[in-house]
Amino acid sequence: MDFISFRIAGKSYSIYGMSPLTAIRIMQARDIKKELDKSIGCLKAMTQSVALGISDSKTIFNILKRIVLRRKFLKKASLDELFDAYNKTLKMIPLEDMAGISAVMEQLSQSIAKDHE
Repeated sequence: MDFISFRIAGKSYSIYGMSPLTAIRIMQARDIKKELDKSIGCLKAMTQSVALGISDSKTIFNILKRIVLRRKFLKKASLDELFDAYNKTLKMIPLEDMAGISAVMEQLSQSIAKDHE
């Protein structure tokens, strides 16, 4: 079984091979346009994507787990850890969705570049 492990906010997590529906939900987790401060929107989008990759399901327990993970990552994770976890989450998306991954990464890099100007 394919999986990837990473450490974020003082704990190790693993992401296993994900379903196409989860991959689509990860690529659509973009809160960038909803926030006034674009950097906070980027962080929320990355934490949402990482939490979706870890929990991977739509059951009520996994939805609650995703909420707890998102809050924990926003409070305790460093930017380097979060960006590394986000990249590893995107690497677990099946190859058929690579065009979507490049669009997500392009939007993220544009948003980060606008914040530093």
